[in-house]
Amino acid sequence: MNLGRHKNTLLRNLGEDAISMLTTSNAIIAGGAITSIFSGAEVNDYDIYFRSKKDIITFIRNAYNSEGDLEDGEDPFPLSEEDFLDMSTFEFTCQNHTSRSITFTHNDLVLQLIHFEFFQDVTDIFKSYDFHINMAAYDFSTSQFVLHDKFVTDIAERRLTFNKGTRYPIMSSLRVSKYLERGYKISKKEMFKIGMAISDLNITSWEELEDQLSGFYGIDVSEFFDHSVPFTMEDAFSMIETVHEYLDKPTATNPTIEMLFFTVLGNPYANQRIFFKYIRKINGVYVDNNNHEQTFTLDQSSYFRKDVTVYPSIDDVPSAYYYRTSNAYYAAVIEVEDDCKFDMTHQGLTISGNIKLLAIKELD
Repeated sequence: MNLGRHKNTLLRNLGEDAISMLTTSNAIIAGGAITSIFSGAEVNDYDIYFRSKKDIITFIRNAYNSEGDLEDGEDPFPLSEEDFLDMSTFEFTCQNHTSRSITFTHNDLVLQLIHFEFFQDVTDIFKSYDFHINMAAYDFSTSQFVLHDKFVTDIAERRLTFNKGTRYPIMSSLRVSKYLERGYKISKKEMFKIGMAISDLNITSWEELEDQLSGFYGIDVSEFFDHSVPFTMEDAFSMIETVHEYLDKPTATNPTIEMLFFTVLGNPYANQRIFFKYIRKINGVYVDNNNHEQTFTLDQSSYFRKDVTVYPSIDDVPSAYYYRTSNAYYAAVIEVEDDCKFDMTHQGLTISGNIKLLAIKELD
């Protein structure tokens, strides 16, 4: 099959800047965008997959025009001269991010960077897809398409055949109606396979359900469920329609590059005793020296080990850390529990949950 026309369409749609970004980061476009190109439909967005954390950080750094420091051993994946593209500021704009994906826009393009898993082999991406009509990809490391055996014939016949190995069969059942509206058909046998895959899930918690409903959409649905209520499928059924309506309406958060590093690379602070150079006073006072439900907000400058040192007690903190400040800032030693929640926000790193405040001293 001659794929030159489809390749030209894809690359023309992306444009030179996006091609450079995706090539430098060894990216893979897979799923619905490729389906649209082969079926002559309009592309809504591009799902971008990566082979490693380094590759997606390469994309993020170039999007934020942040080269990083190669001599700083703690700076995450700084760019070499070859990989730094020196893009214009806001050429690629980050709209929002979740635990699964990061959304960038570039001119009229919408790029969904998938980061909950990484793939060395392109065909491994297909294993968790639901329908064979989406099992196609373009690999920027080889400049070639990779197609499943059923991909072309299923598109030509406008039929849905189901992959029973998909991770998200609940989302598959919700997606069927959209494909029917687009002129696809599905047999009773394939619908039965979807139902059997759902019955095999054995969901027993809100967390498991949230993972299923997030699926490839990359939407954080945790706010839809009251975790204080015991999990039942009856309660879950009443919420599914609300979640489905929300899936196409992500909220723009315009995250900082530090927020994206935290999302992709994970939390470096869990399960340890930490000294923070700057810690903001919450609600006026700290009074509890025992485990207590509370929240700390830490300045961006404290993030990513830059100004973070582990000390056994406040008495061991060097005096150089204490100096006059016009704001209500403190030096503190805290210990976080396993169930603490860490978030990187525009204000800084926020820790909430059971936090043991070991020592604190106001800067003077």
